[in-house]
Amino acid sequence: MPVMRCTRNGIKGYKFGKSGFCYLGPQAKSKAAKQGAAIKISQSRSDQSEFFKNKIIRYRAQLGKTGKKIGRPPKWLFPTPVELFYKRELFDFVKNIENKTRQILFPFLDDLVKQYELTIADSARADGWSDEAGRLIDSLNTSITNTPPFDPPTMTLNVGQFTSDWNDNQWRKVMRGTVGVDPFAREPWLNDVVTSFSKENVALIKSIQDKAVTDIEGMVQRGIKQGQRAETIRKQVEGQFGTTRARAKLIARDQVAKLNGQLTERRQTALGIQEYIWRTSLDERVRQSHRTKEGKKFRWDKPPLDTGHPGEDYQCRCVAEPVFGDLLSDEVAVVDPITAVGVISRAVVQTRKPKAAAKKSEEIKTAADVKKFDDIEAYIKYNDIANSVEYSGGRTWGGKISQAAALEKFKIIFDEMERFKAAYPKLGLPKVNKFYVTKAVRGRAHAGFRDSMRASISFSNEWSAKAWKNIEDWEKRMNRPWDWIKKEDHRRIVVRHEYAHILQGKYGIEQNSEWLKLKAKYDRAWRRQNVSDYGGKKSIEFFTESFSHYTSPYYSETKALPKDMTDFFDKILSGGL
Repeated sequence: MPVMRCTRNGIKGYKFGKSGFCYLGPQAKSKAAKQGAAIKISQSRSDQSEFFKNKIIRYRAQLGKTGKKIGRPPKWLFPTPVELFYKRELFDFVKNIENKTRQILFPFLDDLVKQYELTIADSARADGWSDEAGRLIDSLNTSITNTPPFDPPTMTLNVGQFTSDWNDNQWRKVMRGTVGVDPFAREPWLNDVVTSFSKENVALIKSIQDKAVTDIEGMVQRGIKQGQRAETIRKQVEGQFGTTRARAKLIARDQVAKLNGQLTERRQTALGIQEYIWRTSLDERVRQSHRTKEGKKFRWDKPPLDTGHPGEDYQCRCVAEPVFGDLLSDEVAVVDPITAVGVISRAVVQTRKPKAAAKKSEEIKTAADVKKFDDIEAYIKYNDIANSVEYSGGRTWGGKISQAAALEKFKIIFDEMERFKAAYPKLGLPKVNKFYVTKAVRGRAHAGFRDSMRASISFSNEWSAKAWKNIEDWEKRMNRPWDWIKKEDHRRIVVRHEYAHILQGKYGIEQNSEWLKLKAKYDRAWRRQNVSDYGGKKSIEFFTESFSHYTSPYYSETKALPKDMTDFFDKILSGGL
């Protein structure tokens, strides 16, 4: 059964045989060929997951010969680019509704108001203005529907395929990075899933138009009957456009998330994966019911009652990180490729010679005790401040630095944390998942709760002494108007700044009513003049910049923060918030 030409949405592509999925784009023929290979393999085995277990065990044995270890799962990313594409398409559609309303309806509002005023004196003409308004609305609806080149069926099919391609790439990235296997498998269900997604979303797009036109008609009818001026009615309709755009944005995120979650479940369970770890986006928009699930393990056959699986709840951007379980165990049931008889095989994974035993954790209590990189693990274990450290960088956190440079930065981080904990013993710094040091040009923190164990902090080379030889250049960049700034190592400021982001998540600072009042009181101009440019430009940085300023050992009363702000910080530092 060969690779053959096919047509989808009027575009030519390739598929394998009559039942294969029709792929489009420059890699279509290659994808169809891979699908064909997977179909042939899966047809010769009753259980597809057993075949992949066999591949995994061979890969692990090969790793053993080289002394390498199986890697950790790469981060599974949410299809944000697809969501943005869909949102832009829907916004263009909403823009068309707005433009048609201004062209077809607005010019006649004055006439409709005058016709209604005439009916007050002549009851025989009572329905004239209403009939005319109805004809205008019908004309508006028809014009919106017939406006080229917007084609909902084709566009939604593309969104469905883009989401599937993104999800497939993430799935294969995780599998290759963890177990060294490319999970390209037969997916006869995929075409039906994408087609169903398209049909549902065509109906949703139609509902955007129907609701928008119905709301506009209601505003016009009510406004005229209430004796409003035409200009007042126009403003009300213009205001309604914002509601329509918000609904389009919600549909884009919600639908892409739901399809992404559905595809994730299908692909993972097809290979025998029964469990996953819930991963959130780790930002301030994550709902409490989702935040509490961060880092926790769930089964695909037992979805959480309140939210369902990742992506099932409305506008859910969470993803499911696969738990490979038996697929990574030393003893795995596999199918012999020749006899097709189930056997038990043991993966012989050779390891490098064990290193000399590290110092006991009780011997590495302070940053001064950390003499070499291997001491770091004992230090964080003894102080219970993080699960691990990393200096490898990567796409998310920046480039890799040397172990010696990383050790220097970790020691500064630990020393500042010790000083901070000693100064504010009641605060209780949250334990984080991981510390990073990188070559990136910024520090970063993923805020989260202690229970989630997913919070991470990155500290970059930007804060090294070599990177900022001229303190005036640094002050010019950040414009922090603090008279003690030259006395403190910049990296220590960043340690407190990034930890403040963690505290933001722990205490829900950005939703705290007292802090919201302070943000409203001290506007951006005040923040830039009295805190920093960075704290003024970004609302979320106002707290972290102010907090790192106030908690400095060099905090000066000659440039003090207002008392209502320091009172708020004192509540946090005393553990009373």
